[in-house]
Amino acid sequence: MKKTLAMTLMILLFLGAAMPVPGEASPPLSSGVVNQTANIYWGKGTQFPILATVSAGIKLDVYEYDANWVLVLYKTYATYQGKTVNHSFFGYLMRDAITCDPPLEGESSPKADTGPGKKKGKRPKPRTGEQQPEASPAPSEAPEGTNEPDVTAEPQDEFDWIIRTNGLQSQKVIVDGTTITCSFSLMAQKAGGTAPSSDPTFNRGMRTPYAATAFYAMKLSMSNMLGEKGLNFLTGEGGFDITLQAGGATFFIDTGAEDFALVSFTLPMQGTGTLDPSITGETGNGTVKADAGSTSLSGESSVSIQMKKSGAGYKFVLLGLKPGGGNLEFPAVLEKTFADPDRFDKEAAKEDARREKAEAERDRMQEEMKKKAEEAAKATVEPLAPLTPVEDLPLAPLTPLGDEPLAPLAPLTPVDGDALAPLAPLVPVTEDTAPPFPGSSSRLKRGDLQCA
Repeated sequence: MKKTLAMTLMILLFLGAAMPVPGEASPPLSSGVVNQTANIYWGKGTQFPILATVSAGIKLDVYEYDANWVLVLYKTYATYQGKTVNHSFFGYLMRDAITCDPPLEGESSPKADTGPGKKKGKRPKPRTGEQQPEASPAPSEAPEGTNEPDVTAEPQDEFDWIIRTNGLQSQKVIVDGTTITCSFSLMAQKAGGTAPSSDPTFNRGMRTPYAATAFYAMKLSMSNMLGEKGLNFLTGEGGFDITLQAGGATFFIDTGAEDFALVSFTLPMQGTGTLDPSITGETGNGTVKADAGSTSLSGESSVSIQMKKSGAGYKFVLLGLKPGGGNLEFPAVLEKTFADPDRFDKEAAKEDARREKAEAERDRMQEEMKKKAEEAAKATVEPLAPLTPVEDLPLAPLTPLGDEPLAPLAPLTPVDGDALAPLAPLVPVTEDTAPPFPGSSSRLKRGDLQCA
């Protein structure tokens, strides 16, 4: 409960700093159109936190200015749980990044009552929810009406957190009179949570990681090195180039606190390196030529990074990556945007709707193609080809196998060589010589039976 109250107070303090107290204020001095992509800062200087990034074509009201900076009102609105609230704020924009009409005159504007951090007793900045002059109407996406409700921060407000470098940052490191260029960029985002920490306490019970893409490189040019050494009579080529990259890497920042003071994380990266220095030239004693050949290597590496407070902002500290020993430091940016807890379900629903629409369009096109094919088939009737009679081919005459007469059959020869005995002639039986059947007599007599 105490942590929730502390979190609510911090959010209210932040919004209270960005949102002025109600009251009367000076009207805008001019209106301008942003002519390039630029950042709106909390104060007059790039060392201040970035409140927003605007692109070319955005129209802003200008309330005060000096030789380098203008104070603008950035109008924006946020919708949370079906409720739209005004989230506009004042901030400083580089003067050359905006083209004003009427043009800004002189090196600075008269004293205005709209600047952030004004002394007490001054009239406050204009209330961003009040009616503004017709020259700067509210954006078309703003809700209808002239009176917008105050921004309120609820304990369940959730944000997406981003930690990044401001593009690719480079710095030159001198080692023994030789310049080595070191470059670093990082973009990491954590989806959801009330604080930038990955601790489940601040992420609705979930330990949420940061998803990151990163790049780090160290380069040395042999040609530049020879020039720095005063050896201009020699020609150098190649040098060394070491590159570390991470795409889709994840890491956790478990601080157990709502604010970063000093946090550390390890970023897994894939590294490649090339070493190919060579020197050629002419001296008074002859020709100089040295070639170390080309060597390449690759492998996995882990980079230890710290993020800690630096004035009003933060900085990245790359531990042990400074050529010659030590750490490298690059400016860091911490940003947050409102998160919709149902955005994943909404995105899934949108994808389903797009898929169903595409399938319906595909079915419709297939049905149209089928109908067109059927109509074309009905409209074009091809006549049948005429039947061609089949001619009777004459049969070829039978040809005997050969003209030679058949050989006579050989006489039967006994198997064992013996002559066959002549067959006995058959003699027909002319009389019945069989004995008569015995007659009826009480005394049986034995007779002789004769067989033919």
